[in-house]
Amino acid sequence: MIATINEYEMKVMDWINANFDVSSVVVVDFKVLPYGKRIVDRNGEEMAVFFDYFRNEVKTFFPE
Repeated sequence: MIATINEYEMKVMDWINANFDVSSVVVVDFKVLPYGKRIVDRNGEEMAVFFDYFRNEVKTFFPE
């Protein structure tokens, strides 16, 4: 089976590519949020990026 990226996941990945050097971070699926991706940098700092259906936009979430 070949996995395809839908339009919402593509928007999340486009945001990540526009805001990060993806060779310097780790991006993994984060299924807790819609089309969520967890981003971890070399220092261990992390954030989540996901698609907000209600606002029709990509949002970010930082742990406290």
